[in-house]
Amino acid sequence: MATQTYPSGFLFGSGTVSNTVLALTASPFSFSVANIALADRVLITASTAPIRYRIDGGNPTTTTGHVIATGATVEIQGNDNITNLRIIRDGGSDASASITLLKWA
Repeated sequence: MATQTYPSGFLFGSGTVSNTVLALTASPFSFSVANIALADRVLITASTAPIRYRIDGGNPTTTTGHVIATGATVEIQGNDNITNLRIIRDGGSDASASITLLKWA
C-alpha cells in the first residue's frame, strides 16, 4: 500500500485587515520571504468581517477582488499565487483574518 502525504501547517499568523492592501510579508502577518517560498498552500479565514483578495499580482480594493465571507476559509494553492496574494477588508469595517502557510510533508 502506498504511503499518502498531506500538506501540514508550519506557520500561523492573525491580525486586523483594514483599508490598506496587505501582502503576507506585511504586518500583522510578517511571514518571511523564505517561509513564503516554502509554502505550497495557504489557508485564509475571515473571522469578524469579510475580506477581499487577489492572486494575479494586482491589488484588491474594498469593493473589488474575490470575497471571503465572514466565517469562511479559502485555500490558495501554488507558490506563485501565494507570493502574489494581497488582501484588504471588504467595505467599511475592519476584519480579523487568520492565515496558515502549508507545505507538503
